[in-house]
Amino acid sequence: MVGRRLLVWGGFAALLCLSLGPGPGWAGHGHNESTPNYSHGCGVRPTETESNLRELLRLLTDPRGGAAAVGDRLRCAVQMNPKLATRLLIPLVATNNRDASLMAAKMLGEIGPAASAAVPRLTKMLRSQDSASRAMAAQALSKMGPAAGSAVPELTVLLGDDETDVRQAAVRALAHIGPAAGSAAIPLARCVGDPHPRVRSSASYAFQELGFAVRAAVPTLVELLDREDADVRSRAARALGHIGPFAEAARGRLEALANDSEEDAKVRKHARGALHGLSLRAAVTKHREQGGVLLPLIVARIEADDPAVRADGLSLIGFLGHAAQDAAPLVVERVDDPDASVRLAAVHALGFIGVSSAASSKALRGRLDDPDLKMRRTAAATLARLGADDDNQEALVAALADRDSGVRGSAADALLAIDPSGATLHRGLDALLSHQDTVVRTGAAQELAKRSDSFPDVADHLAKRLHDPDLNVRLAAARGLARMGPTAQSAIPAIRRHLEGPDPRMRSVAASLLADVGGESPEAEALLAGRIDDPDLRTRVEALLALEKLGPAARQRVPELLVKLRDPDMQTYQAAAHALTSALGGDPAPVLPDLLAMLVDPNPIVRSSGAYALSNFGEKAAPALELLHAQLDDRHPLARTYAAVALGEMGKAASPALPKLTELQKARDYRVSSAARVAVSQIKGQPHPARQLRSFR
Repeated sequence: MVGRRLLVWGGFAALLCLSLGPGPGWAGHGHNESTPNYSHGCGVRPTETESNLRELLRLLTDPRGGAAAVGDRLRCAVQMNPKLATRLLIPLVATNNRDASLMAAKMLGEIGPAASAAVPRLTKMLRSQDSASRAMAAQALSKMGPAAGSAVPELTVLLGDDETDVRQAAVRALAHIGPAAGSAAIPLARCVGDPHPRVRSSASYAFQELGFAVRAAVPTLVELLDREDADVRSRAARALGHIGPFAEAARGRLEALANDSEEDAKVRKHARGALHGLSLRAAVTKHREQGGVLLPLIVARIEADDPAVRADGLSLIGFLGHAAQDAAPLVVERVDDPDASVRLAAVHALGFIGVSSAASSKALRGRLDDPDLKMRRTAAATLARLGADDDNQEALVAALADRDSGVRGSAADALLAIDPSGATLHRGLDALLSHQDTVVRTGAAQELAKRSDSFPDVADHLAKRLHDPDLNVRLAAARGLARMGPTAQSAIPAIRRHLEGPDPRMRSVAASLLADVGGESPEAEALLAGRIDDPDLRTRVEALLALEKLGPAARQRVPELLVKLRDPDMQTYQAAAHALTSALGGDPAPVLPDLLAMLVDPNPIVRSSGAYALSNFGEKAAPALELLHAQLDDRHPLARTYAAVALGEMGKAASPALPKLTELQKARDYRVSSAARVAVSQIKGQPHPARQLRSFR
């Protein structure tokens, strides 16, 4: 016998040499420890896998103890070729060799779902008289997950097995199978009260994994809340929490446990957690992928007598989205609910469900003229989600005439969503531009203005509205043209008529608009230059600011701008200073003599204006350092203020003025002291919390 065993061990050693290759334990036996392992961490040559596997399985069934010897090597071979291993292992599950059968079941479990072909044989093994075989079969099925769904009936029977290990393995297998294990709900609930803590723990895990699928267990779990064992009560409460809103019947008992000061702390904690889990809203937000399961509960709320409950149910539909499409007919009915909040929630819900039907579209169209503003806006937005429909488009076009800008905007967005080309929206708005109602015309112009970049051919339509009798329409048209920029140059003749017209408000609007639309065109530059002497202050300033936007294109207007620097109005000379800087490209050389002369002008306003103009040129105004330094002693506070500003903008080049500027930080006039403080910081290169103030009045 000993000789035979030695012979077997010699054969096994030879097999080990073939299947595993050299390893650390082979040192000193003539093998090089640096010999490379081949693949999968098992040291097996891929070309030898099948032959090794067959040989290992032959040894596995050897009645002389092969099963105990080949475990690790068999695992490696199985990993190398799981498909072949599954086919060869399945017959061994039913072998009379107990050890071989257990090892085969274990290996099939390690292969996992890919070995699902073994489920029938493993299910049969669940009925074995041997408890170890039943437990091993359950463990293998557990690792196959949902693929082992057909074994649920047999696993359910094992929940009442006499052996603890078997019950525990069956519970965990059902947990991993998933929703298909829902039929085992009541037996699983009994396992929550199992005498053995390991089984109870596994049952708690099963309810966590299965959740809504085991809702039939609620009555049994409620009974367990009255058990003497605190651990059982605690686990039953947790299980009810995992079942969620389907366990609403347990609310009263859970509240009693949660509020019982004499109850075990762990039980109270889990009872409170379970009460939170009963919330339908919490369940919907956490498990929206299982929305179809929760839908009946939501429908029940939508059908409730209390309007607040109905509205809440409809709001939950939004979380489910398309999964709630079966409830769409009921939601459509609620669009005509007597309660306004329910109607609004129903309109919202239809948008989230996203399923278009004749009934839903008709119901939504009927809400586009609802007295409630929010309802009209929401109906328009929801129609956009439901997609193209001729009747919908017609209703949305009509909504463009709504007196509320929000409704008009929602309708316009909806039409663009339905017809991305914008043709439908364009036609609708164009027709409304000549509507007799001023508010409607204004709204149409505003919507075109907001979307003018999508409709480059609307410049002519907006230009016509510049002459609308209503000011708001004219202003909306102007905003649209400004948004379009130079692409709207066809509107320049209409802008020119306003620029030369009698209305000062429209002249200022036209001046500002011309800077955006005219670009650097000579025509725009000439028209703007003609308005810098406009009797209206606002028009003058807008014309000068518009020239600033033209930059060097307005260089020929430098002489006129120098004249405007002497304007007694602060807004005018400041705007002229910015336009001058822009026209010269930031180089003061061509006008430096003129600006220096302004610093010694008898008029303090001119001196102030000259300093302000020089401040725009920064360090390039350094030739004016001496005069600006002297101006710090000017009797006029504004002249001192702008001299300080100009010196600060020069930076380090104005260092000679630091002593005087430091002194002026204590000046009584806040404009002078503020400008001096900032200037000192700028010259020293230090950060200053206050921004440089460029406009002191």
